[in-house]
Amino acid sequence: MANIMESVTMVLRAAGYRTGEASPGGIMPEITEPVVAVSLEHVDTSKQLVRICATVVSPLALGSRLCEMKALDIGRVLKNTGADCKIEPCKLNPKTEVFWMPVMATYQGNALSEDWSVGNICRIRFGSGYNLHTINLFTTWQDERDKPKEDEGSGEWPWRFRIEERIDEIKEENIPVNAFYMTIYFEGGTEYLRGCTLTGRKRTIQDGGLVQIWEGIAERRDLG
Repeated sequence: MANIMESVTMVLRAAGYRTGEASPGGIMPEITEPVVAVSLEHVDTSKQLVRICATVVSPLALGSRLCEMKALDIGRVLKNTGADCKIEPCKLNPKTEVFWMPVMATYQGNALSEDWSVGNICRIRFGSGYNLHTINLFTTWQDERDKPKEDEGSGEWPWRFRIEERIDEIKEENIPVNAFYMTIYFEGGTEYLRGCTLTGRKRTIQDGGLVQIWEGIAERRDLG
């Protein structure tokens, strides 16, 4: 169960962004990298519209260009969840020495619902903390070649998987150690692949963007 604020926050975190409340109270923490402050901007229950503001906040020392690029990226991420996005100009706060740039994402639906699903978004996490980027494709299947013989062990039939994720910038990933587990979040629920082993990883350019492909095999598949 999640409301619109929690859903948008989860999507941004799954895309690799550090997020937080826009006005949490207390002393503003020092930041060394771009972060995203999420706030509720506008709700119209008669028209079933809600606008979320995802503001990119970036240190002055990193320059305005990085703040702008992050805002464009967040606009793409939220647009893929069904939002109409408007990116406002980048501004400088000389007192706090940060650039900030709001991304306004407007959704249609019941903003008061505690069961809000932001589009058909699939999110995948390796282990307990490494979230993949935007998922273009996720497939699991059982291969006849892996079918266990009747006299072999418990008779568990392994699951093969393939993930295609879009990467909006090149950066280092944490390659999981074999026998890791994977959590897959999607509109219909949650799945778990356990005892995972990677069998391949490659990168390719599709439609001008970088796509990373993961392939592997899991010992077991469980439903959440």
